[in-house]
Amino acid sequence: MQIRPLFAKYVLAGIFNTITGYGIIILLIYLLKINIYLSFLISTFIGILLNFFVYSSYVFNNKERKNIYKFSLVYIVLYGIGNLQLYIFNSIGIYPYITMVFIIVINTIMGFLLNKDFVFKRLP
Repeated sequence: MQIRPLFAKYVLAGIFNTITGYGIIILLIYLLKINIYLSFLISTFIGILLNFFVYSSYVFNNKERKNIYKFSLVYIVLYGIGNLQLYIFNSIGIYPYITMVFIIVINTIMGFLLNKDFVFKRLP
């Protein structure tokens, strides 16, 4: 499959996943008054499960359940990078909800590349 249609499907699935994840963060912070870092952790965990099923079925058409381990590793790395970004931007006074948008953009690009080339890579 060519990279453009694949990336377009990834972004479309990502929009769904992002709206869901961002909604969970807002719900946890505003309604449940949970700390932003814990909210980010909870949202990331739920997102890993949701994203795996959406990306494996819809985007990469690879339903090997054993890929969940590599997929989880990718998202643990992305979580760590995102948490570092959150800490840096929060410490210099940038509003956390704006920071989350920046993290989403960066993690989308990194996530696509890691999923395509590491998690769901098909051997020739």
